[in-house]
Amino acid sequence: MQFISYLFCFLFCTLSNQTTAPPNPDSALAFRSAPVCRQVTLKNHRFFSRTERLFEKLLEGDRYQFCLQDEEGRGVYSKYTGKEHVIFYDKEHIGRGVHFILESDLTVRLRLFEPATSYDIDLFYDLAWRVARYYKTNGPEEVERQKKETYEECIRLLSSYADKDVRVVVFSGAKLPIWMKTEELVSYGSIGRFSDFATFLHEKQSGEKWYSVPITGDATGEEEGGVRFVIVDKASNIIPEGQEYKNVRKYLVYLCVEAEKQTLMYADYSEFLNSLPAGYKQRFDASHWILSPMDEAFIVSRMKPWDLNP
Repeated sequence: MQFISYLFCFLFCTLSNQTTAPPNPDSALAFRSAPVCRQVTLKNHRFFSRTERLFEKLLEGDRYQFCLQDEEGRGVYSKYTGKEHVIFYDKEHIGRGVHFILESDLTVRLRLFEPATSYDIDLFYDLAWRVARYYKTNGPEEVERQKKETYEECIRLLSSYADKDVRVVVFSGAKLPIWMKTEELVSYGSIGRFSDFATFLHEKQSGEKWYSVPITGDATGEEEGGVRFVIVDKASNIIPEGQEYKNVRKYLVYLCVEAEKQTLMYADYSEFLNSLPAGYKQRFDASHWILSPMDEAFIVSRMKPWDLNP
């Protein structure tokens, strides 16, 4: 039933008019991390090879997983059909992942966006060699030297945020976008703390989490200009903090209820958060709260039904 709830929420968000979170007007402009990347292109020298079999080879060992990303940067899961741009990640060390792009039946491109974690770097070169062996072509040379150079480059990039005139950077993880303060990024820009960068990204993206994005439009018929956020039960809910939308008239929270009959419930954003017991709301990143998993009864007791057919 929970899968149905997630699916209903995803469709509800997709079919509604979504908007990306605006930057906090009280801070310098928040921006998405610059697309600095390292990439390798590998060509297939085998006449009778299938992409599906290559994908199986890349997933061997039960440590690597993959996802697709929606337009909000959230990892979604689907069966690979050979046409998607997917992201591989190490499930034990979820970082920024490695982008796998099938450019044609004969060409694969792998991209590593920097700054990446040490595990992302290892994954990038491991996947490159797995593809090369399957295609019977040459893989990256002097891998250990290239890894060392990439580590050093990522550390340099993290420390370089000290020179940027921004307070918050939207960092694209393999499974979730993460809003990070520049001083936090800079703190990871040293050899001694580079491993903590990997720990931070993994903790943020592991476990059962639902990342809610703003949906614009009138929800209850009371007034226009409202913003609503879908939340689910039995998972940690990540929602934007109110400051990012302080110029919006109304904050609403919605829930897809698991029951014999699906019911959509709603509550005022601030009232709902204020009703939570101590400890249920924690800081997730520079611009979001994370709510502890809540069961259906707990959430419904703080909401009222939204009549879709008045």
